[in-house]
Amino acid sequence: MSLEVSPNALWGILYVAVIVSLLLVVLLLTYLAINRSRRSVYKLIEKKLTSLEKRMDDLLKVPEEVENVFYQIENWVHSKSDQIELKFSGDIRIDPGGIISVEVGGKRYHKYVGGLRGVTVKRKGENSFLLSRSYSP
Repeated sequence: MSLEVSPNALWGILYVAVIVSLLLVVLLLTYLAINRSRRSVYKLIEKKLTSLEKRMDDLLKVPEEVENVFYQIENWVHSKSDQIELKFSGDIRIDPGGIISVEVGGKRYHKYVGGLRGVTVKRKGENSFLLSRSYSP
């Protein structure tokens, strides 16, 4: 007993096998391309987030000299003295709402301090400021 298969049937089976294998190759290549592009997108997003994080850190970083000025003014506001002299290489302004604006190196830093009503800022010298108030706390 022999099983005879016609040559046309063999060619048909071979034809279907080739088409199925080509479809599998195309699907595999598509999957790999999508996966590669996804990884590159993830890397790009990670790179952008890292640079944004660094820029935010740079923007939020307040120089020690400015922090020192804020600290001295806050301590003076709660003290009994009527004036304080600050040596500082930038510019100091006090807005009516109690916001201290300190400019150094072309950048301006702001901080709210309560109790600054009636406080005036006078420049005494190139790097010296006199803060005085018209009433006692």
